[in-house]
Amino acid sequence: MPLAHSIENYLYGKGRLYFKKEGDSGYLDLGNIPNFAVSVELEKVQHFSSQTKTKEKDKEFVSQKTAKSSFAIEEYSPENLNIAFLGDTIQEEAQSAGYLDQDSVTVVDDRYVDLGKMYLSSLKINHGTVTGGPFEVGETITGGSSSATAEVAWEESGFVEVVNISGTFTVGERITGGTSLASADITKLTTQEDVVCVNATTPTTRYVKETDYTVDADAGLFRALSGGAITTTCYVSADYGAKTLKSVRALKNSSCYGELLFMGDPGEGPVWKIQGWKTNLLVSGEAGFISEDIASVPMEAEFLSDQANHPNEPFFRATNVY
Repeated sequence: MPLAHSIENYLYGKGRLYFKKEGDSGYLDLGNIPNFAVSVELEKVQHFSSQTKTKEKDKEFVSQKTAKSSFAIEEYSPENLNIAFLGDTIQEEAQSAGYLDQDSVTVVDDRYVDLGKMYLSSLKINHGTVTGGPFEVGETITGGSSSATAEVAWEESGFVEVVNISGTFTVGERITGGTSLASADITKLTTQEDVVCVNATTPTTRYVKETDYTVDADAGLFRALSGGAITTTCYVSADYGAKTLKSVRALKNSSCYGELLFMGDPGEGPVWKIQGWKTNLLVSGEAGFISEDIASVPMEAEFLSDQANHPNEPFFRATNVY
């Protein structure tokens, strides 16, 4: 007797996808997967009779069986891209917090040069009337109530720009120079995604951003503009924060084998669990890094036969959980 038709078997599919790379002891959650599909492909050999004018197919058998899945990765984590880009292990590099102290930069007009550190910034401190003489470049200033300290990278009427900051300055407190004994009350604090770029170690000129130079503070790249005042060398000061940088050595491997596990959690319909014992994951298209919509990495997994460990179901198992 045939099974009764049921609309409960219509599927509005959602779910989670996991991958356990060969040699790993646990599954990696691949994060949000907007689509997941499985295809089974058969290659057949056909035989045709030659006993009549029109050839008639009288035999057919399967000569090859393959199964694949396709999905897209939306979460651009180092672990996911290590799989997609066939990396070996994720490389970690620590950038300790520190500062550039009038580092000499040999410029190339209209071309960026690498300052060697990322996520650069400086602090501009606006202040009121200075007593005791002007602040001096290179001296350490101290906040009267906060006890914060910083090194003066540039001094000008009404403000100083500082790096090598320790502690947190506050508006209204009085700052005092370490060698000049100048002092003034802070009126405004501005963290700048900028470097302090000057003409000499004892500077007389503070070069102007967007006129004399531009800077990609996050990447740590500096560019002198050909129409500006910088000639061959300038001196750059900036703070940089502590960062843990993770990188993937792309194409270090030629394949990525492991177990693929899908656990369905549909909005409507039956729940299916799919386990591929031995799969090879490969990027099947472009990994977008600039896009109008949510970027994704298209992936393909080929299910390989694992007769040794799963003789009765060598490719994958699909289980109707409920």
